[in-house]
Amino acid sequence: MRAGLEENRIDVSGLWGAVEGYVIAALESPRATLTTLARHFGFDAVETEGVIAFRMRGGPPAMLLEPGELVRSAEGSGDAFELTRAQETELPQILKWSVPRADEDYDAIMVEARRITVDTARIQAEVLPIVVSPEEAERRCRRALLEVWTARETAAFSLPPSKLALDATDAIALSHDGRLTDYRLTSVGDAFARPVEAVRQDRDVYDLPPGAARPARLQRPTVFGAGTLVFLDLPQLVDGQSSHRPLVAATATPKAVALYRSRLFIRVSRARPMVGWSCPGHGRIAT
Repeated sequence: MRAGLEENRIDVSGLWGAVEGYVIAALESPRATLTTLARHFGFDAVETEGVIAFRMRGGPPAMLLEPGELVRSAEGSGDAFELTRAQETELPQILKWSVPRADEDYDAIMVEARRITVDTARIQAEVLPIVVSPEEAERRCRRALLEVWTARETAAFSLPPSKLALDATDAIALSHDGRLTDYRLTSVGDAFARPVEAVRQDRDVYDLPPGAARPARLQRPTVFGAGTLVFLDLPQLVDGQSSHRPLVAATATPKAVALYRSRLFIRVSRARPMVGWSCPGHGRIAT
């Protein structure tokens, strides 16, 4: 609604999940905020029938497609669809997320997911301004990494007008070489033969267990005690010292004090540790 859309033009019935907070540290567009949330939760947005609909990934296939149902080229030769597989060296082996933790004064924590038996050594690090528990963040991080590796397989084909019900973000099962493979439609064109781009998806990726528990480790607050100030009645130590220049002993818990002198009062307060501090005409501190 803050982006200028009416409430009846936004459909969030397909979303689930919650966060404890979201940090917006600078001016940013609603699209940038939604992109970060989509990266964390794994959902897509699509404009359909005049409504912006948000849908979680990993849903069941809405339709089974056979190669014979797809539209071939005008020449009538070649395959009905094209499959592409990205190289492993283009994908990350390790994905690291830095997120604030609500139960540790919003200090940043690092969660990571990694692939073991792969031919790549790329490390991808991201900072997500989403306040979430470390167990949930670790699960989402593993899902994001596995999602990237699963989506390395893409498909391109064309749908006939009879498949007009399919829209972007829908999942389909494509029959190929005697096996069924789930794909998620990422874009659907508007033409007589609707061009479609899709990425492979694995429903098990979206049903991972949470990460290992990480107990909160809050720092114990430092309690400062009242300072103690004593004027020392000591003999003159050196000849160059003025006789009217007093010595002062001050202490506090922890041992860090500062002495301020004025014509009306002397006050002791906490500051950085000072030993043997002196100022001409203003006394001397021994700590």
